[in-house]
Amino acid sequence: MNKCALKLPKESDNTLQFKYFSYKEKVPFAIYADLESILEPLSSFKLYRNHDCISWFISELKDIAFNVNSILKNSKEMETLSFEQEINYETATHCHICNKPFTSNDIKVRDHCHLTSKYRGAAHQDCNLNYQNSFNIPVVFHNLSRYDSNFIMKQLATGFAGPIRLLPVNKEKYISFTKIVEGTEVQLRFIDSYRFMSSNLDKLTSYLEDEKKTIVRV
Repeated sequence: MNKCALKLPKESDNTLQFKYFSYKEKVPFAIYADLESILEPLSSFKLYRNHDCISWFISELKDIAFNVNSILKNSKEMETLSFEQEINYETATHCHICNKPFTSNDIKVRDHCHLTSKYRGAAHQDCNLNYQNSFNIPVVFHNLSRYDSNFIMKQLATGFAGPIRLLPVNKEKYISFTKIVEGTEVQLRFIDSYRFMSSNLDKLTSYLEDEKKTIVRV
């Protein structure tokens, strides 16, 4: 048996707790795509039929990446707070990001959304600085690993500048892959929703009540 050194934490640091509060913030932009079905996104919808549909799709992704980069790089200043919001800030005893109380040594600040300028709540200065918009754009395909990635990988690699990071199962299948969009801070992260919801889309939508089907009414 190999002998390993056992290193225990100090009593002052013996609690394991979540501390990456920046991951709590929802991504401001996401892309949902499918090469078999017609899906109508909430914000916009584009349909393209032709022999070069993959090239068109990759070109659209590039345009979206540059547009999103421009939006995220131009942060909006916080709106003027209402009387009720000022009272909320002054009387707040806990950070709305980490939910921990403010102490006499903490610096309390007003946190706001840099996309909408809306006030979100009182926060620790450190929490506020780490709570930033993500430049990662999820590109979600259902059954990406087994089907869609076979069509888009080559064009994604050559369609526009930037390296690709892979999380492979083997040489032909990928759990996930990320395209770094050169000239921006944006990363297009392709993920397979089938790995989180392992049923076909028809069965998954059957679980929803009619009032939840905000995109397509049955």
